[in-house]
Amino acid sequence: MRRPSWTVTFISAGAALLAALVGAALYSARQQVHAYYERVLEPERLLAPVGAAPPTSFRLTDVPWVSSDLELASSISLVMLAAQFGKDEPRQKIDFLMGTTWGATPIPRQIGFVPGQDPELGFRSAAAALGLRRRYFVTDDAERYIRELKAQLSGGRAVRVAVNLVALEKRKQEEPIAHSIVLVGYDEASFEYYEPLCRHPSPCEPGTRPPGLAGQRVPTAQLLDAVDQQSIVYKYPWRYQLLVLEKAGEPVVNLEEVLLRNARALVGFKLDDFAAGADEVEDTSKAVSRAGREGFTKPLERAVRLAMLARRDDARMLAVLFPGDPRAEIAATHLERSAEAFAKALSMFEQKSNVLGLTDALTAASNADRAAGQALLLAVPDGGLPR
Repeated sequence: MRRPSWTVTFISAGAALLAALVGAALYSARQQVHAYYERVLEPERLLAPVGAAPPTSFRLTDVPWVSSDLELASSISLVMLAAQFGKDEPRQKIDFLMGTTWGATPIPRQIGFVPGQDPELGFRSAAAALGLRRRYFVTDDAERYIRELKAQLSGGRAVRVAVNLVALEKRKQEEPIAHSIVLVGYDEASFEYYEPLCRHPSPCEPGTRPPGLAGQRVPTAQLLDAVDQQSIVYKYPWRYQLLVLEKAGEPVVNLEEVLLRNARALVGFKLDDFAAGADEVEDTSKAVSRAGREGFTKPLERAVRLAMLARRDDARMLAVLFPGDPRAEIAATHLERSAEAFAKALSMFEQKSNVLGLTDALTAASNADRAAGQALLLAVPDGGLPR
């Protein structure tokens, strides 16, 4: 019997599936959680194969390899997928459109949080904003899944898959790590992929490299296991998933609606023992206070570092997307304050002894996040932002 695990170390910021956790908090029955996924992720079931069998090997040569040392694999994956369609957007704008760096989501059963919202939902809205359509295919049939991966690739489309990084790289640790990779080719025994997160032990360097470069390889059985393990962690009602983009005409984007969603993520909420956004950062501060020196965890340190960098990027993106808007300027100032507070919190990990310094810094970051979100939520129409 497949047993779900809620002990999750999130390495991709955005790998924190906020909507999934909210769904789990609201619904206790597995069937209701499954119904939630079916509704919000809009999966398309893979049916019987159509057309001729794909060739025995194939590789794309029109996808750039974009990578970073920032733990933002989902949004970086979308940067690569979009670039194949000539949509060359900076990662910071994709972060904004997806919401992958706005707000905060708890790490289940650990002291720490993940900066950002549900990347799976973010793919859909961000794709539409780029004039593309997101297609999310699912199945429980391994053979059908592999055939579809090959059919999509040989049909000229790069494929994003969500995986458990521990299974993908066969790491010797128990906690699964949510991750995202971009498939660009295959042969009879393996798949070729571009790794968005270049850090030890991945043999790649951060940056943007031209299309056609040889990527990393993973045996087919190992890829299947990594995708399946991701499904177990998040209690999906399917074993395997893949995501591709298609052309969809003119871009459908309402920056104000995106901003409103991200502003709400900053303010956050609290529901029984579940919190999100500023409330989650504040709860993390309290958890560290209770745990003492044991609160200086590696997941928390990674989250604080990413939050520091993300808040700075988000502040700059407000100025780019809403130039001259006073409300955006106020919010950007608060986001800069949040980044400074997270920077101070990060410095506390050097000695791992100043518990009070860490909790004070996290509380200051929480207050700044909440103030930034409230500044945007209170914006008026003549300021260019939603009421």
